[in-house]
Amino acid sequence: MGWYPRYRPAHGDSNDVPCPYSLGRSRLGIQPFAVVASYPGDLLGYWGGNVVNVFYGTDDYVAGAELMGLSARYQLRQEIRVVGRADVVAAVSPQLAERWAGFGANPVVIPNGCWPIKVRKRAALPELKDLPQPVVGLIGQLSYRIDLLVLNAIAEAGFSLLIVGPLDPRWQQQRFKELVSRSQVYYTGPVPAEAVPSYLAAIDIGITPYRDTPFNRASFPLKTIEYPESWCLPATALTLSMSFAESRRAAVPLRRAAASPASR
Repeated sequence: MGWYPRYRPAHGDSNDVPCPYSLGRSRLGIQPFAVVASYPGDLLGYWGGNVVNVFYGTDDYVAGAELMGLSARYQLRQEIRVVGRADVVAAVSPQLAERWAGFGANPVVIPNGCWPIKVRKRAALPELKDLPQPVVGLIGQLSYRIDLLVLNAIAEAGFSLLIVGPLDPRWQQQRFKELVSRSQVYYTGPVPAEAVPSYLAAIDIGITPYRDTPFNRASFPLKTIEYPESWCLPATALTLSMSFAESRRAAVPLRRAAASPASR
C-alpha cells in the first residue's frame, strides 16, 4: 500500500488548520485515490473530484462526546457534515450503520478484526503462581466504560480475577482499590504490548464487562475477539452490563465455561 500522510485535527473546530488537500498535494506531491477519515473532523471534500471520500466510523461520537471533552451538539454537527461529504460511509457496528443511515447514507458494516496470537503453553508468570484456576481475565483500558459490579460479582463467586491495563484516575479509585485488595484478584497495571500475549495465555475466560450505555452498545471492542484468538475462552455472557443479582447468577455459565475442554 505504501506510505501515506495521516491527518487528524485536535479537538475543536479544525477551520484554523491548513487545508489537508494543500498539505497532501503541494507539500508531498500526493494525489490519492481515496481519503479515509475515521473521525468526524474536517478532512473530506478537499481532495478533488476524482478522489473517493470515505468515512469509516468506529464510535458513537455524540454519545461519547463527554468522554472526548466535546459537546454533543458539536459532535452531532460534525457527524452530519462528514457523512454528507462522504462518497462511502462504513461503520464498525450495525448500530452505527443504522444511525448514519438516518442521515441519508447507505453505510456498510466493516467490523473490527485482529491477528491471531496462538500461545502453545500457559505463561509461567511468577506473579500469578498463587492464582488458582480457573482464572477470569480483563485486559484493556480501565475506565468508566467498565462495570465494577460485574468484577466484584466474579470475585465474590470465588473465581480468580486477573486485571491488566492502565487505570483512568477519574474512575472509581477507592472501589477499585478494594477489589484488587482481595486475595484472588491480581492487578498488573499497564504492561508493554509485547507482554500481553503472556497474560492472555494465563487466563481461562476473557470478559468484556462493559456498562450498558449507548456509547458501549455502538462499539465493537477488540478485546472480545482477541480473547478467543489466544488461549482463553470468551465469556460472551458478560459482554454488557447487568445488575448485581444477575452478575451473581452469571457465575453458573462461567463455571461451565471454565470446565469446558475448550478453555484448557
